[in-house]
Amino acid sequence: MFKLSLIFVAALGQFELAQASYYYSGNKCDHSPTYDTRSICRGGRTLPRDRVRNSSDKRLECTGNVDNYIRLPQKELSFFEWADNVKYDRKEAYTKKRQIPLITHAGTVPYQTVEVWEYEECETVTSSFECGSHLDEECHQVDDYDKEGKRTGSHQECHMVSHANTCDIDVTHTTSLDCSYETMKYSWEFVRPTEVEWNLDSEGYVDAIPNKYDLLPGEVEAVQTYNNGTRSRVMSPHLAIGDAWNEYNLKDVKLTSGSTECLQDANLGIHARIITVKRDRTKATPNAFRLPIDWEGNAMEALLWQADKNDEGLDVAKAIPWKLRLDDTSGAMISLMAAQSRENAAREQVKYEEGENHNPADQKADTESKKDKAFWKNTQVRVRLFEDPSYWWEVHWNDLHTNDGEAIVPNLHMLSNNEETQVSDLWEIVIYNPTEPDKNIFDDGYLKPKRKYKLKVSMYQRGVGLYKQSCEDDPEAGWWSCGWPIKQLGWGRNEKHYFSKDLEINFTAPENYDKRGGWDKYNPRDWFDYMFSGFE
Repeated sequence: MFKLSLIFVAALGQFELAQASYYYSGNKCDHSPTYDTRSICRGGRTLPRDRVRNSSDKRLECTGNVDNYIRLPQKELSFFEWADNVKYDRKEAYTKKRQIPLITHAGTVPYQTVEVWEYEECETVTSSFECGSHLDEECHQVDDYDKEGKRTGSHQECHMVSHANTCDIDVTHTTSLDCSYETMKYSWEFVRPTEVEWNLDSEGYVDAIPNKYDLLPGEVEAVQTYNNGTRSRVMSPHLAIGDAWNEYNLKDVKLTSGSTECLQDANLGIHARIITVKRDRTKATPNAFRLPIDWEGNAMEALLWQADKNDEGLDVAKAIPWKLRLDDTSGAMISLMAAQSRENAAREQVKYEEGENHNPADQKADTESKKDKAFWKNTQVRVRLFEDPSYWWEVHWNDLHTNDGEAIVPNLHMLSNNEETQVSDLWEIVIYNPTEPDKNIFDDGYLKPKRKYKLKVSMYQRGVGLYKQSCEDDPEAGWWSCGWPIKQLGWGRNEKHYFSKDLEINFTAPENYDKRGGWDKYNPRDWFDYMFSGFE
């Protein structure tokens, strides 16, 4: 045991002498010899000798992994044939949709077995628990003051302080080595409810979702199959559904082969049944827009430009962005749903008036719970303009709102051999109109030469009860979402809650066209970005 003393400490801005001690309480390590240690992995390897001292708890752990399946709306049935049935024979439409193939999938999830064990290393530590402690006297100078607060001198104050000892002890470490590559075989199916469980009279039934798990245009789900969530000795195979449009019961997962214990050559297999509970009506409208194509399937320009002359009098073919063209793949489906909602509402009203339910109170409650809310197709579209400077963050400039009554244009889509094209609406959204400057997303000359921009386009299916609605369109919205004064103060529900995710259209302003005013043209930040934009 040895002792070090006289260390300096700082107190009250002064360096003062103090006394402390350092105690070494001995070597407490186990110095037994290290032997070769065999691996538990197949192949008979030897574990590294520098990591096997006093080794223990050797085991296999399996890594976690996932396999993804992207689920889109099923298209096995002709939309037009089914739409006619919906209009004239809903039962027939229901039956035909339930005859399309079940949604099933099979695949594998790769993972690794890892050999894990503990071993010890002799290390020097300072710890009162491992090495004990000792008391030292520590002193420091304290200033003295008179009654007027004037410093008159100082004195030394001392007290005993407990300090941890230092010693050598065995410290446990965990280490690992890859062992083998394995796979988990899996299969899953979406369970189609029986006609008793889900039919035209079921609460929440909509003609567009006769199998209960159906997806509508623009909706996409990722079915994720996991062998495990993290590395562990025992695996827990399970499913999750990313961006789910329905609420699902995913607990019905059964072992079809092997064991969930982490083993080599485990031959693990599972089968899962995905049960739809109900539609998730709290999600925002999906984005059903895609880049435009003509009736023959050829790509069309999404952004149309107007020509103009620059300051030098030269013609610039693409001077100002004029129109944005997009295909709305949900057009026909939403129109059909709107028409059917009105027919269903009228049908339920007739039932109510004819008194099919003889108890008026029960009749009214039954009618209200089953009928669709009648609505007209009224798709709202929001276009937002962003500037993407070379050396700065993305800047949001202006917004433009329009709807299908203003922007859908006649087209030849019905002549297409592709039914997805036939049922799509072609939108032409005017983003620059010199005769109505208040409706422009930017003024003429607003664009900065060579600058990168993007248009972010989102949609909102107004009145479609399958999606979250604005406060104006949702009379049942709660106080915390739309009540007074929440809405009046700008809190609660707003566009980000019911408009879809964005579809981005990127473009670059022309190099030889600049109609900005003097200050904008010579703004130092813009000049800097302009001069160095070629070095991105």
